[in-house]
Amino acid sequence: MQRTATCILAFMFTAFAVAVSTAGTEASPKATANASAKPNSITISEVEGPMSWGGVTNVTKLRHLYFAGQPDDAALKAAHEAGVRIVIDLRAPQELDWDEASAVKALDMKYVNVPVDGRKFSTEAFDQIEAVLVENRGVPTLIHCSSSNRAGGWLATHLVTQHRSPVEDALAIGRRTGITKDFVETAVRDFLDARPLPKTDGETK
Repeated sequence: MQRTATCILAFMFTAFAVAVSTAGTEASPKATANASAKPNSITISEVEGPMSWGGVTNVTKLRHLYFAGQPDDAALKAAHEAGVRIVIDLRAPQELDWDEASAVKALDMKYVNVPVDGRKFSTEAFDQIEAVLVENRGVPTLIHCSSSNRAGGWLATHLVTQHRSPVEDALAIGRRTGITKDFVETAVRDFLDARPLPKTDGETK
């Protein structure tokens, strides 16, 4: 009898100790949601702007990346003052009507020209843009074309291929950062349809 009572007390003590040690360890709904969220997810609420730099009135910002139409001298100076150190120009050489490269370099910023066809996006061109961003990870960068349509189009593809954003969410952000033409949206969809996604999540750039 005494031995039975001792065993019962030992069992009760063990159960109590386990209950105390596990108290408060159940994940809250918020913690569970955070754990299941994609680490590189980007939402449209993160887009800032539009802002005006010089004669450009459609400047937008997403984290350390800026998007705009064709900048003038005043816009480039405003970009430099905002911390931009790299300018990626998506216009073809025949579109250029001034020496933007010299204007950028005069402000001690890096100029990169990657021509992009707004009706048919190129894997080669977009890989060049990604390479610049990877090499200069986190550096404030202005990506522009003539109207920001191609810039917004590139961003939409980047969000899908590198951040696993749903296509419609990525296009919504693309519209906020410059897409206004239907043919650019078509180019985005065609590009994504033809290009398989990476097997692993892209690192935030």
